Amino acid sequence: MAPHLIACDTFQKAWIEACEYLLAVGGESNNLFVSIRDPLHEDPVLGSQVESFCRSLKLRTPKQVAYTIFPANLSRNRSEGSLTLAYNRENGFFARIKKRYPRRTRWGTYFRRLTNYASEGGSFNQLGSIINAINARPKWYQAAYSMIIQRPGSENTRTIGGPCLNYLALQGHRTDGHRQLGLLAVYRNHDFVERAYGNYLGLGQLLGFICRETGCEVGELACLSSHAYVQNARALRAFLAGLPK
Repeated sequence: MAPHLIACDTFQKAWIEACEYLLAVGGESNNLFVSIRDPLHEDPVLGSQVESFCRSLKLRTPKQVAYTIFPANLSRNRSEGSLTLAYNRENGFFARIKKRYPRRTRWGTYFRRLTNYASEGGSFNQLGSIINAINARPKWYQAAYSMIIQRPGSENTRTIGGPCLNYLALQGHRTDGHRQLGLLAVYRNHDFVERAYGNYLGLGQLLGFICRETGCEVGELACLSSHAYVQNARALRAFLAGLPK
């Protein structure tokens, strides 16, 4: 199947267009590429409507999904102390949640993989390392800094189950003399009813945080969904039809 591109100013518009496209082609598609020019812009009214829609279907809400990528408390904790301390607070909170709900948190969260990725040499903070590298280099590089989510082995042969986000690339640009960072996310399997809206929200918040920490402008958020699909198609179609045009 040929790739399909959706380019919008905001993640909410992009999500709506992506859902409409998936409904039109039978509920699933390969290689859906979404480009969001202003990933931090959000209409709070529409956000509340989507939250209510997810609750009505007993699904995870967008805020809950976004939290697995970027904990909302991180920015507050950052203002109270060092960046390392902020990371440790969030990972400590997750450790307590995992102990309480082991079956629901088997592989962790995306944020934990970004800041506490387990390897043979011990855990590694990918996110902190990239922020520190950008800030330490006197020269600006128009390059991509990569962050890996999956671990080789059983995780890259799964057909269902997390983690569905494979890879993040932080992309450096220079626009009109200003340093700018964009973010590319690659998903192997992407649920557009329960996950994608919250994923876009969390990825935008993550990008905004990185840009604040490095003094860069926020660039484009791009997301490639290798396999995109919708569940609860009838409910989704009715929800979209009720939104103002």
